[in-house]
Amino acid sequence: MSRPRTETEIIVSLWPILRRYHWRFILPAFAVAAAVLVVSIFLPHTYRGEAAFERRTDMVLSEMTSRGASTNFQDPRVVISEELIGPSAINRLLDQFYDPKHPINPTLVKAGIDRETLRNSMQRRLLISTDIASTDVDRYRVRYTGPNPEVCRAVVNGLVNNYLEQARERMDKRLRQSTEFFRTEVERSRKLIDQVENRKLEFEIKNANLLPQTISAIPVYGLDLKSQLLNLTQQRDQASLQLESLRKSLESTPTTTPTQVTGRNPERIDAEQRIRQVESQLANYLGALKMTERHPDVQALRQQLVDLRAQIVNLPEEVVTQKHVSMNPRRSELETLVAKTSAEYESLSRQVDALDRRIRDEENMENRRSTELYPVRTEYLRVSRELAEAHRQLTFWEDNLRRVELSVAAETGNRGVQFNFTMPCPRLTRLESPRLQQALVAAVLLGLTAGALNVYLAYRNDVVCRHPQDLAEGVNLPLYGCVSEIISEANVAVR
Repeated sequence: MSRPRTETEIIVSLWPILRRYHWRFILPAFAVAAAVLVVSIFLPHTYRGEAAFERRTDMVLSEMTSRGASTNFQDPRVVISEELIGPSAINRLLDQFYDPKHPINPTLVKAGIDRETLRNSMQRRLLISTDIASTDVDRYRVRYTGPNPEVCRAVVNGLVNNYLEQARERMDKRLRQSTEFFRTEVERSRKLIDQVENRKLEFEIKNANLLPQTISAIPVYGLDLKSQLLNLTQQRDQASLQLESLRKSLESTPTTTPTQVTGRNPERIDAEQRIRQVESQLANYLGALKMTERHPDVQALRQQLVDLRAQIVNLPEEVVTQKHVSMNPRRSELETLVAKTSAEYESLSRQVDALDRRIRDEENMENRRSTELYPVRTEYLRVSRELAEAHRQLTFWEDNLRRVELSVAAETGNRGVQFNFTMPCPRLTRLESPRLQQALVAAVLLGLTAGALNVYLAYRNDVVCRHPQDLAEGVNLPLYGCVSEIISEANVAVR
């Protein structure tokens, strides 16, 4: 069984082939590598413009935010991509680029880049990434790849500048609109409170004797009596449940209880005595009289013994010998408890009925006396609720106004959200593609591949017999010997 060859053995076996066809490897490898380098020179050149900016929340605004300042005027992170490289941002930048007064316009005209081509290129090649995303600092990076370095630089710088300008304008506008809105609502709530307080004061003067604060206007419904009624009702219900349970127990309890006296079963005693007699007689037959098991009398005794033992199995050990009947003491106790509980239940029921009638009478009396009280009290409570609601609204709007004013103060003092153009795109001189490193790697790899493929094809198509054994195997004839040929140096060079 042949063992698998190691990597070293494989390389050693390939080395003679590579040495034999070294020119077939070198020439194609050099030609392909040179062709790749030449082609890379004529490939379209692309440049990558890159710009970065920060959105930083100042420490002053952070401290204000912890104390209630608003941050809703900031752009959410999820919409920054749309605001920065969305269709509206691209259209605005194109409007600026194709203005004859813009510095990049001559470059676009000279390069022959029309508006639609540049828009499609920006939509496909613009990228935005986040370097830092935290509570206080966000750093974003915008990239654009194109054939013109000046256009790439102008695109990323223009997009970032436009976004920063729009973001500042949007924040100022939102803060200004929010402040105006909340201030208007505060003034409206204060006017509403003044109106409601005037109505309440007029109502109190007009109905001074019927207000809830007046003692004579407070109806008395007998809260103590209702509490007593509730306690008595609970006691009555508990007594009812207890009485029902005792009656069920009384129904299931018998009047008398039978008493039984047990003893040994006389039939079993008789059967055991007969078994002992038969065993004694069988022992006498087998021992004294020397009878065998085949004797008819012995077999008869054996059968009689089996029958008696089978009979004694079905007989119980003990049986009832006497029965007595006596009165059940548990029933007498239950009858006493039923009578006591029934009397308690009836007493509680009478007390509940009397107290309930008393409470209803007092309620009817108070209802008749307070016929004129309820409309006044209802109206007064409605006005009070309206005033309390107006105060809650005023507190709500003042709290919102205070938070927005804190944010406005921070922004006015340049201590709020700060936008910094941290890394404008410089003048581009380095190619994005094709890069020299990429071209060299591609040339080397493709050259090696072409040389190896040419060596492989040459080896596979070579039909020259290099050894005598190869010739013998090729013509399928036995080999008896070989004669070496002396080749001159001229023939070697020709070959």
